[in-house]
Amino acid sequence: MQILILILYMHCQYGVPNYDTKLKLLVLAQKCAVRLIDGASYLAHTNDIFIKYGILNIKQLWFHSSACLIYNLINNHYIKNIPIQLNVRQISNLNIYTRTTNTNSLLLPSPNTNTGKCALSFSGPWIWNQIPQNVRNFTEFSTFKKGLKTFTLTLHTIQLL
Repeated sequence: MQILILILYMHCQYGVPNYDTKLKLLVLAQKCAVRLIDGASYLAHTNDIFIKYGILNIKQLWFHSSACLIYNLINNHYIKNIPIQLNVRQISNLNIYTRTTNTNSLLLPSPNTNTGKCALSFSGPWIWNQIPQNVRNFTEFSTFKKGLKTFTLTLHTIQLL
């Protein structure tokens, strides 16, 4: 069962739209596994079980792994031949202060379709902009991952793009 979950997760993470209908079987398998771990009944709600054991659900895993990938791309931990353009929002000379001023947020490209919204070139910057500034500023990858997991566990529902 672990192999099936891993294959479905990797298939849904990059390239395939992360719509709820595409992830339904994977979500059901993960909920079933969490209920088995906890010894809960078949109809028990799983949100509290995920929180109790500190387990990320499928959408949270997608959020977390995509954010780690973007962190590594921004900090040049990967080879330069990955074809994803990440553009940091530039501060203009105008004296206009908004929530995104001085936050090192990334510019979102304009996708033409909903499928384009699921591409990492769009979803990566969108995810990065959701992460709090203090977590984004971590210089070591291990501390970034810990802070990111703590933040991701607080997200009970993640709206997919």
